Amino acid sequence: MDNTELRRVEGTNSYLVSADGKVFKKLKHKPRARQRQDNKIFYLDSYWVQLKPYPCSKGYVRVEIDGKATAIHRLVAQTFIPNPDQKPQVNHLNGVRDDNRVENLEWVTNQENSIHAIEQLGRKPSYGGRNRKGSENKTTKVLYDKIQHLLETTMMTKEEIAQACGCSYPVVKRCHSIRKVQRLSQYDHRKARTSRE
Repeated sequence: MDNTELRRVEGTNSYLVSADGKVFKKLKHKPRARQRQDNKIFYLDSYWVQLKPYPCSKGYVRVEIDGKATAIHRLVAQTFIPNPDQKPQVNHLNGVRDDNRVENLEWVTNQENSIHAIEQLGRKPSYGGRNRKGSENKTTKVLYDKIQHLLETTMMTKEEIAQACGCSYPVVKRCHSIRKVQRLSQYDHRKARTSRE
């Protein structure tokens, strides 16, 4: 066992977490001599064994704590990093999701996490996600205006427009259908106006 700082996981007596992202479980029984030769078992007021982490679908690593899957980066942040502003998310500064050292983690808001991903890590922004209000989002509006301009002024296919704008085909298709609805509603208003006169 190296000299990394160990602290008890909050709310448990039988789990420890280290500052470099390793999680240990207290053994109920004294291990055999053969097991003790393994580097993963060490003695600190009782015998401890390192838990084997496993990846989840998003690339983060987890361990089982009291039968519940727990993300290691959240364990490390909750144990070692103060969170006076009660920020809800833990950000990996270098963008590597399985690098759970204390130096690589920080508490952030959802917005700060997104800004870090776009500005520092060079990730593309998502256009019109579930939590955004599609056409009210400034980035989406600029993209939709560009797509509509290309649809009206060029003979490009929707696939070519998607490639030119750096977005997916469904975004172009959605923009095209929105434009159709707008044109139809304008036509109905004109028709109604002429019938009144």
